[in-house]
Amino acid sequence: FTKRTKIIDNFVNVVDNISIKGCYNMESYVKMLHATKLVGATLLTIGIAIFIYGLLISEFSTVMGIGIGVVMGAVFIFLIGMILVASEEMILNSSKYKKESV
Repeated sequence: FTKRTKIIDNFVNVVDNISIKGCYNMESYVKMLHATKLVGATLLTIGIAIFIYGLLISEFSTVMGIGIGVVMGAVFIFLIGMILVASEEMILNSSKYKKESV
């Protein structure tokens, strides 16, 4: 269990370092990363709560499906946010390096 948390912590540190080192506008990357983490974590928590409520308490099976959908949405939002931050940084850094090489 500790090995997995170390791997996740290392991944988060790498993503944070990628967005901080050599950035054109460091604050926009950090703000986007924090917003993506906040929205993803909030939706994930709500989705897990709805899923557990539908599994254990509610008599309606649709509640459990809504919980699964919210969890999938949270993962999707988090991944799309990371892709947007990475692609924006790559575009800005590549244009910066092209200007320096010319």
